[in-house]
Amino acid sequence: MKLHPFIFFSIFLLLFATCEDGESLKKKNESNELLFLVSIQYIRSLGNCKRIETQENSGVITTTCSRTPSGVCNVESLFYTQADLSYSIREGRDITNVYPECFESFIQSGIPNLKITTEENKTKMRTLNQFVVVESCEMEGLSLPSNERLATYHEIQFLESPKGKIGLAAKFITGFALAQTTSKANANQCLDKVFSQKELELITSVQTNSVYIQKNL
Repeated sequence: MKLHPFIFFSIFLLLFATCEDGESLKKKNESNELLFLVSIQYIRSLGNCKRIETQENSGVITTTCSRTPSGVCNVESLFYTQADLSYSIREGRDITNVYPECFESFIQSGIPNLKITTEENKTKMRTLNQFVVVESCEMEGLSLPSNERLATYHEIQFLESPKGKIGLAAKFITGFALAQTTSKANANQCLDKVFSQKELELITSVQTNSVYIQKNL
């Protein structure tokens, strides 16, 4: 992935600051340190993410691509910590405490079944997964119809949050033919009461396969 000219400019300013003395040098260094940190954050926001996954039993290799940026395009994104678990359970319960209609969607979301990633599983995940930062999924060969697209990273963050998972589960229940009428009614109420129109449109787009969190290459 090519470096943006903004990054080179930031490095130049850091080097130029060494030519001054005294208070002005101190202030300039502080300013350039801030600029450098902003540059690092900018770098972390660039690019897309290609994941190469090998199935443990079959050895089948699957390659997918998403709008996940370089800063979080790594195998650690698959790990679940105690903090992650506590946060997901707490957020899910906060929603169901206020909106009991969402309880079944909370259960269906899989949040109560989440487990902390063990060291053994971390090692296995590192062996079976390779993450590569790419300039764009399209440059890696991804081509989608005009009515389909990849989710933005902001959208991915929402969809993979406790609220997003509950919303996806509720939407699934409303369209599941074998779901009981009461379950469907509760799921619809959950969607209506908890989610904004924009969030509902995104959830619907994911369910109808017009927006993808990731897509096979």
